[in-house]
Order: sequence, then structure tokens, then C-alpha cells
Amino acid sequence: KGASLAVGDRDRRKRIEPMLNGWLLFLGLSQTWHVSLVFADELGEGRVFATIDLDTPYRRAVIRVVRKALDGASSDDVQLYLVHEVVHILLAPLEKFAKESLGTELNERFQATIEEQTDIVTNVLIRLTTGKEGVWK
Repeated sequence: KGASLAVGDRDRRKRIEPMLNGWLLFLGLSQTWHVSLVFADELGEGRVFATIDLDTPYRRAVIRVVRKALDGASSDDVQLYLVHEVVHILLAPLEKFAKESLGTELNERFQATIEEQTDIVTNVLIRLTTGKEGVWK
């Protein structure tokens, strides 16, 4: 069972890593950030597709993608979710500042604002590069 899972993850990586690397290059992040891709059975907290962990001072990020969600997603949806996570890298300095400077209540409101702005920037990038409308409107 473990061997078949590993083969599945190799196939998943082949499917999305070129897309991820293309976006990192397009946004100028490929030379300044080290971004890893990890597959998970679930992420918790109601997250259905992916999440990102940022280590801002060292410019490292880990994108965790849910296997089942990836396997059932169209290429357009995969691109949308990957771009969303990559945009978090662009906004990482603001997120870091908020976590260090704002109180807990303001930090929660700021995090919601960051998510909203991440969605907007993601939509703009998808529209500019593909001409397609993203999921977040």
C-alpha cells in the first residue's frame, strides 16, 4: 500500500509542480524563495485544497495539498488554488508585520483582510494570464 501511495504522489507532483514553478518564476519568487510541495490526507480547519506555511526570515514556504482534493480538481481549479497560495508569499511581509505588531483581535481581522486581498490578486493574475474568470469573485 505504501508503494502505491508513493507512486500516486509522484504523479501528483508531475501534475502540479510545473504549474507551481511557472508561477514562482512569473512572479519573481523562484530565485528568492525555496518553496516545497507536500501532500496530505487532510489539513484540518475546514481547508479543502491547500495551505501554506511561511518561514519569512529564511524565505522558505511549504505548500500542503490535500490528495483527494487534487485528484478531483480540474487543471483550472488546481491553478487557481496554487496561485492563491503563492500570492501569500507576496504578502508575507505584511502578514509577518501584522502578527508581530497587532493585538490578537486586530490580527484576526487583518488575517481575514489578507485572505480577501489574496483572493482578489489571485483573480487578477488568473484573468491577466489566461483570460479566464477565477472562482473568487
